[in-house]
Amino acid sequence: MVSTQTTKDRMQEFLDRTVSSRKLFERATGAIPSGSTRAPFYYAPYPLYMKKGAGPYVWDVDGNKYLDFTNNMGPLVLGHRHPRVQKAVEAQLDAFWCGGPTELEVRLAERIKEAFPVGERVLFTPSGSEATMKLIRAARAATGKDRIMLSTGAYHGSHDIVTSSPGIPKSYLSTVTRYRYNDEESFVAAFRKDKGEVGAVVMEAVLGQAGSAPPTRSFIKTVREETEKAEVPLIMDEVVTGFRVARGGISELMRMEPDGVALGKIIGGGFPVGAFLGTDRLMKEYEYTKAEFPNVGKPRLPQSGTFNAHPVSMAAGLATLELLTPDAYEHLAGLGSKASRALDAVATEYGVPHSMTGIGSIFFMHFSKEKVTNVETARGSDEKKGRMLDALLLSHGVSMPAFHSAFASLPMREAEMALFEQAVEASFADMKKLGEI
Repeated sequence: MVSTQTTKDRMQEFLDRTVSSRKLFERATGAIPSGSTRAPFYYAPYPLYMKKGAGPYVWDVDGNKYLDFTNNMGPLVLGHRHPRVQKAVEAQLDAFWCGGPTELEVRLAERIKEAFPVGERVLFTPSGSEATMKLIRAARAATGKDRIMLSTGAYHGSHDIVTSSPGIPKSYLSTVTRYRYNDEESFVAAFRKDKGEVGAVVMEAVLGQAGSAPPTRSFIKTVREETEKAEVPLIMDEVVTGFRVARGGISELMRMEPDGVALGKIIGGGFPVGAFLGTDRLMKEYEYTKAEFPNVGKPRLPQSGTFNAHPVSMAAGLATLELLTPDAYEHLAGLGSKASRALDAVATEYGVPHSMTGIGSIFFMHFSKEKVTNVETARGSDEKKGRMLDALLLSHGVSMPAFHSAFASLPMREAEMALFEQAVEASFADMKKLGEI
């Protein structure tokens, strides 16, 4: 039987070296619910408060250094404070903060169109949530139909129509049809039943709640064929995958053309951003009618937002995309593969049932006996063990999102991967001592 003393010693070690984070957490609970604004950064007994980042590393307020596989949940594909991005941001801060259109948004829109040729027009928002919201709105306006289809377990942001938490009107939920991700039979049955009412099928490019499980080629082919035949817009949510797994995201890797694409994260180079693009059928909903001076035309749908196409985000995004070359994507995919293999090898060595998910530089390990392909199969993952592993990795100098997909960054090299492998070995050994495996 494992002694509880081992657990107490490990916890005390964590408490001793994160005193400043604990004090900040106690202070934060007086101003912020649970002391943290973002769930993936919350750890029990408290989250770590970060102070500095450089390359692939971050430092907390107590001065502890961590190899960062969180990367702000994906946007920091170049790591922290890349000099080219920082230079672009500083130049923009010296020139203009915000308050009107700039050449930067035109240039970034052109880069996005090159990567996603389906998009005839691009519009910017401050977040990925707003990008999916406005693209869904365009599809409904274009088709005149209210119903949308989403997969079970999908995350498309925090607006009402794509969530099902308390506080969402039942009338909203009644206009949503769900299908099982990576389940062709489930999709076809649900789609054919409701297709006459469907204004858009929305698909998460990788299913976040299933450890970023990617779609199978046969599944995505079926979805595209069915939606094309019925002339129902297919929207790909590439907020996580766009410019991370490839320049054109999953759409490029799977050689498919959706009718609309939602983006965010990387296109802002670490600053708040979102964007959506699509066929003329969708994007014309946001176009102004012909202006006759002194009057301006009117769009069917308004595209307002104080921080749309913020120049600093545009500058950071452009600098980031310039550095994402074919060689960079090859290196990123290699990092994700190495990290995934390291977890797989150690779990196998310890005889722990598991399933690996992810694609490119995104990876996740499920403590599960079943292969994970969607949220239904992911429900068998042992969350307690997953959170325990993340916490132990943190104690060995590796920062991972709490029970969430991890993200590699371009500046990681052999030394960083060796550190990760050592941390994985040590963390599994700790789990063995603690009686968790």
